[in-house]
Amino acid sequence: MRKRPGPVGRRARRPSEMPGDTKEQILTVAEELFAQKGFAGVRTHEIAERASVNKAMIYYWYQSKEQLLRAVLQKILFELIALSQEILARKLPPTEVLEEFYKGFFYYTARHRNFSRLTTMDLGSEGGYLRTMFESFLRPMFERGVRFIDVAVARGELKPVNSRQLLITVYGMTIAYFADANQVALLYGVEDALDERLLEERLQANLDFIFAAVGAKRPSKSR
Repeated sequence: MRKRPGPVGRRARRPSEMPGDTKEQILTVAEELFAQKGFAGVRTHEIAERASVNKAMIYYWYQSKEQLLRAVLQKILFELIALSQEILARKLPPTEVLEEFYKGFFYYTARHRNFSRLTTMDLGSEGGYLRTMFESFLRPMFERGVRFIDVAVARGELKPVNSRQLLITVYGMTIAYFADANQVALLYGVEDALDERLLEERLQANLDFIFAAVGAKRPSKSR
């Protein structure tokens, strides 16, 4: 019996021809599952099922679960690095840099609510890779932030402050809000501490705190 020809002009698409948002969906699902269960607790077929793709597609792009985790971490960390570079390239006054960067960091953390869990939980053999990324990329960015504040203080644009401790405080108070969102909701007496109204309220309160710490007026409130 002769096989019926398929529809004219149609053929199966290779993974490289699949829409870019499919690859993005795999990373999004992998980020969520790695944050929930840790590296060892996640199976590749589980990621594929949740992302509604064939498991072979994951191996086509990433070759292994280890490489998939690295892609997740790179996406998260490199986005923050790109944010800082973009703001510094605009040559803004120090107070505007401070406000714009914190807004960017806050919204970045809101988009990647698994950031704190992924960077603190046991990732097995890949934990060393995460440490390398922090030491190679985030620590230099942190040190640039320290120097930026110190220079602004030396110029009299900000009041004297321990820049290293200030940045650690800013990092902690931001990450903690998202990492402990369920507990924050209980303290607020609300269902969701991450709704848009409360997030905006938190952002503005954090900015007021930061500018009080450096003794400067917020640019957005001085216009």
